[in-house]
Amino acid sequence: MVDQYQVLHGIIASRRSVRRFRPEPVPEGDVRKMIECARWAPSATNQQPWRFIAVATRRAIAELARLVDRRLNELIIEARDGGLEELAARLKSFGTYATFFGGAPLLIVCVARPYQSRFSAAVFQALGYEQKARSVESLKSVSLAAQNLLLAAHALGYGACPMSAPQAFAGTEMKAYLGIPPEEEIVLLVPVGRPDHVPHPPRRKEIDEILTWL
Repeated sequence: MVDQYQVLHGIIASRRSVRRFRPEPVPEGDVRKMIECARWAPSATNQQPWRFIAVATRRAIAELARLVDRRLNELIIEARDGGLEELAARLKSFGTYATFFGGAPLLIVCVARPYQSRFSAAVFQALGYEQKARSVESLKSVSLAAQNLLLAAHALGYGACPMSAPQAFAGTEMKAYLGIPPEEEIVLLVPVGRPDHVPHPPRRKEIDEILTWL
């Protein structure tokens, strides 16, 4: 009998954040398998407030990376003009880290729609938490779906990496390029491809460091 826990643990523990990819394209069938796993993630009141944009052309991926790089350069100039040389240096060193997705054969953009639960709307409105709840619940649900996607990609033999920096710097520009409406938000970018390099496993805290019993 297959030990399902051991199989699952093996997939989870062997997954790495891959930032260097081989150039071969990712077949549509494999992309659909990843999204199949993503769509089974839990979501608040089953709203499933996610959607995914599969960017599979080199031109489009390179353009998104260029938008991030351009915005970073603008911020570097602003920092220097303001006498913030240390900030400018940090932004410059961050450039490669925020744009490496440009070398991936596939980029999956994880998008969140605003949370729309009628069940709790009256409560959130009464407490003044409605706007916060709409954002937090959507981010939570899409992040859970993205974790399923990452594990599925790894199980299929691909490398991937969840990224939040690109949209932090150039979210507005990327949304315009991708045709994402104002009410929706980019939560994560996930570059995917056959790994060209798999990093060594980072240290994980021991269970007793992170588990408290009451």
